[in-house]
Amino acid sequence: MGNSTLRKVIGIMLACLMIIGLAACGSGGTKNANQTADNNAQKKKVVFWNLYYNTQNESDKEKSKDELFINKAVKQFEEKNSGLTVEILTPPMDNYFNMLKAACVAKNGPDISMNWSGGPLMDYAPFMEPLDKYYTKDEMAELIGWDMVRKDFKPDGDIIAVPVGMNGGVFVIYYNKELFEKAGLGKDPKIETWDDFMAAGEKLKQAGITPFIDGGKEGWNMAWLLGQIWYDIAGYEGLVEFRDGKRSFVKDSSLKEAYGVWKKVIDAGYTNPDVASLAQADGQAKFLAGEGAMEVGWSNISRDVVTGLGDNAGWFPIPHIKGSKYEGTYLGGFAGYCFSVAGYSGLKEESVKFIKYMTSKETQDWFVDETQFDLPNNTKAKEPEFKTNPVMKWMWSYIKSSGKTSAVNWDNILQGDLAQEIYNLSGVIVTGKMNIDEAMKKFDEKYTAITKK
Repeated sequence: MGNSTLRKVIGIMLACLMIIGLAACGSGGTKNANQTADNNAQKKKVVFWNLYYNTQNESDKEKSKDELFINKAVKQFEEKNSGLTVEILTPPMDNYFNMLKAACVAKNGPDISMNWSGGPLMDYAPFMEPLDKYYTKDEMAELIGWDMVRKDFKPDGDIIAVPVGMNGGVFVIYYNKELFEKAGLGKDPKIETWDDFMAAGEKLKQAGITPFIDGGKEGWNMAWLLGQIWYDIAGYEGLVEFRDGKRSFVKDSSLKEAYGVWKKVIDAGYTNPDVASLAQADGQAKFLAGEGAMEVGWSNISRDVVTGLGDNAGWFPIPHIKGSKYEGTYLGGFAGYCFSVAGYSGLKEESVKFIKYMTSKETQDWFVDETQFDLPNNTKAKEPEFKTNPVMKWMWSYIKSSGKTSAVNWDNILQGDLAQEIYNLSGVIVTGKMNIDEAMKKFDEKYTAITKK
């Protein structure tokens, strides 16, 4: 057995052991459903798998984890509910969904799990407790995003999750004002369409500046850019038709056209040469170090950009395709994160109580004030101030302005496994290392494999 094969086998074994270990922590399954009288006399433990809240202080790793928002929030919840405790587990991001599926199939995973609203969530519908009976009409009216957590997107479908936050909601192009000024573009450029973007790219290139620097190894950033272009071409209805099998990637040209728009950027030499092989974190580090003029991102890197570039930090909406009916009307972005309760959980009522606490006005206000991150989805939440994050303040104002909304990105509509396939192949497609027609065939094949399960 070769070293590479041995490493793969060991990796798979470790992943399986981690799945079993984490799954065993849950309160679901037969063992938990048949708790003894002695166990019932003790505090009940709700196990929560976290996909969203920071559990490590990235800016100050010496700082106590007790000071992180999620840990303080759980402590407050436990103080208000003396008979309950909440255990937070944060599985590795790159294996989170595989581990969650394994835990769900085994029926011994977490009581509460987080997911992305929309298509990725729907993959788990068979394992989740319908939550309709736990919420009154008034409680539902407080939260935005229920349409993306109903089974199969149907208006009367079972509620299989509870939306929380708008996940920053939007994608933007961050730029370095100093480099733009050096190229003669000024510190406040007007870039609204891809024609504008290409013109700016040429000026930056002629000035000896890499126009756009990015790490597309994981496929996320590239796919987000393409997502908005795809939305411009296909629209929300078109994306839903892809999910429902009414459109084929081979027969419909919209995704091919979207790839073509970004491929022109690469072919013109407006990106770093290693854009497809560089990791996202490394691309961001290069941008913050001034090695490129632009980078794509959403609220997840807003604090880093503001801190790293200071007064030179700038941003504008991802450009639209000139003439698109959606031009200038929206910012592309996620539908947000959500909480689900496992159908096998022995602590459903207690799990819902924790979810209501996390999505309440008070908790969302606290989260935004403390982290300066994300946009609240509770209609009673106060107007966020974002005192230390001007990017988030701008995003909130943009979304709230007349006629401008946050559009649901394609990976919140398509099936999770199909979205992952598009992530995986986007880099090699736009750099010409894979024939685009061959890629479309692979996407259709992936769709067929998923829907025939």
